[in-house]
Amino acid sequence: MTNEIEQKQILPMATIKIALNIDEDTLLQYEEQGIVKPERKNNNAYYSLNDFEKIKQAIRSK
Repeated sequence: MTNEIEQKQILPMATIKIALNIDEDTLLQYEEQGIVKPERKNNNAYYSLNDFEKIKQAIRSK
């Protein structure tokens, strides 16, 4: 049985940071700008695959 996170195909902040070589402050800026809206659970942020793509686009547009 898969857990809730696997079923929703969401990624923890640490995975996003490593995969895209960005820091937490950058992710928080994207959240403040309304580019992404991660789910929060137990003080951790989780991003959808759609959020992941939006972050990649934001990085490319810099």
